Amino acid sequence: AASGSVTASIGNSGMTGIVANGYTGVYDGAYHGITVTLSGTSAGATVKYGTSAGSCTESASPTYKEVGDYTVYYEVSKANYETETGSATVSITAKTISSSTVTIEEITAQAYTGNAITPAPTVKYGETTLSLGTDYTLGYSNNTNVGTATITVNGKGSYTGRATTTFEIVAGKMSGIKVT
Repeated sequence: AASGSVTASIGNSGMTGIVANGYTGVYDGAYHGITVTLSGTSAGATVKYGTSAGSCTESASPTYKEVGDYTVYYEVSKANYETETGSATVSITAKTISSSTVTIEEITAQAYTGNAITPAPTVKYGETTLSLGTDYTLGYSNNTNVGTATITVNGKGSYTGRATTTFEIVAGKMSGIKVT
């Protein structure tokens, strides 16, 4: 009978059941990240996250709340299996300002002064009061002479689009006039 020895090499194999989901939505002021779900042979594995490929050291997904597209990388590791890597995207789009989505505080009639009149009304998106200079800017037209002036609310930062409102400029009262 023949005798001898056989040497076998067993390598790591790939894991199954890894599902990564990104986030796509409209700006809501909340933080969002990706989720990695493990099942099959990947169940019980360790997931690490990072903001660049090959640098996954965090135990939780990085999160974002500002408008933009962000790539989150992940690495899934488990003893006796090859490390699996991948990425998913967090995509946050701006909210749209329009006459139907915002409430602009009514401006009372303003007296003619000879100068541009630039009231700054409160602007609300639902129950949220927006911040002038951060969430929107204001533009004005026909706002010097008696008549109807227009204010344009222009989205900025996490908001896009525009809405308008008007206010009246009325004749001012003359003062300091003496009749002799």
